[in-house]
Amino acid sequence: MCAAPSEFEYKSTDENTGDAPAPRRARKTMIVGRVIGWFLVIAGIVILARDLFGLVNGEGFVPIAAGELWFTLHQGSLMLAEPVVSRYVPLIGPWLWHPVISTTLTWPAFLVVVVPGLLLSYAFRRRPRLKPKPAAA
Repeated sequence: MCAAPSEFEYKSTDENTGDAPAPRRARKTMIVGRVIGWFLVIAGIVILARDLFGLVNGEGFVPIAAGELWFTLHQGSLMLAEPVVSRYVPLIGPWLWHPVISTTLTWPAFLVVVVPGLLLSYAFRRRPRLKPKPAAA
């Protein structure tokens, strides 16, 4: 009598198919993605705390725009980013900067940082390991 496929032990392979455990490299990538995601979430919370500090001081809640924050942190890279994207990104460069990036730079900075952080944290979350099904009698 032949053994059922579920009775065989799983081997780690380069391609993650079925219930086979993920290769070590993939697990490290998942950790790096999760760390970057949490770093962005923490940075967004710090930016929101900075905005709320103005509310406590009686200035009202005025969130800093992403472009203003970028300008404050490093003015030179903001000035260089538009020509680089417009000229050197093939086909979509000019379209990418003016309606997409320039609009995003007007949004509140904490949202621009927290939302990608939450998406990365979710995408690279720790998932339960799948256990092989017992062989049917």
